Amino acid sequence: GYAGSLPLFALAMQMKHPNPIALKLAIFAPEYNNENDVDPANDRTGKAPLAFATAEANAIAGEYPSTLFAKNEATKANFVSTSTKYRIMHFAMHATMDSMYFDSSALIFSNREEVPFADLYQMQLPLDLAVLSACNTGMGRYKPGEGLFGLSRAFTYAGTKSTIHSLWQVPDKETAAIITQLYASLMKGMGKDEALAKAKLAYLENASPPEKHPYYWAGFAVSGSMEPIDKNPRTWLLISLAVAISGISYLGWKNYKRRRSLVIKAAA
Repeated sequence: GYAGSLPLFALAMQMKHPNPIALKLAIFAPEYNNENDVDPANDRTGKAPLAFATAEANAIAGEYPSTLFAKNEATKANFVSTSTKYRIMHFAMHATMDSMYFDSSALIFSNREEVPFADLYQMQLPLDLAVLSACNTGMGRYKPGEGLFGLSRAFTYAGTKSTIHSLWQVPDKETAAIITQLYASLMKGMGKDEALAKAKLAYLENASPPEKHPYYWAGFAVSGSMEPIDKNPRTWLLISLAVAISGISYLGWKNYKRRRSLVIKAAA
């Protein structure tokens, strides 16, 4: 687990979802269909089709409560309009990173629509977790005392408690395997750092020697709050409300007994 800076970590730890809602994911998986776009490295940069990102999104959507925005529905408009309605957002897509002008770093939605750093910085994204399953989403321009200015940082300042992001141009196939396992661990109540570590170990157990190189599995990190994701925050809300009502009732009863005692004494 990491933090870009101490103020950034403190900010993430203080965040609370303004309206506790049941755990549900929003999954964005654009389709990139340009036949002229070829990706010989098979990673999540550029504009080439991402076969395993699509499979990753479908697998997660099939296992957990979620809304899948796939292909032409994975639009910038749908992202903006649903930004406060989910606890987790998952982005299985391409991203661009500009180390010189970090404001230009962006997530790439359907129809090549870009949501740059500057736009994310001004949004409201009160999420427990954003999984940035794209390339270089944890990179950016370093500023002394401030840390890296990149997509992950933008999500934190927009209200997201934790982000899982990539440190380089992650491979499409291996990323899908790790991220799918990540959710299985998260839903069992593990902390986010523990869940990511378990996902990497599960990948390594099944990988052949060439794919055991750190390039294939070590590219993802988690920053912000490492706390497990509470599946039913409304339960705690109801418990707190019940305790408050019980306390008020008890105080009312005690006050009634005191007043009654005074009345009896006055009558005597």
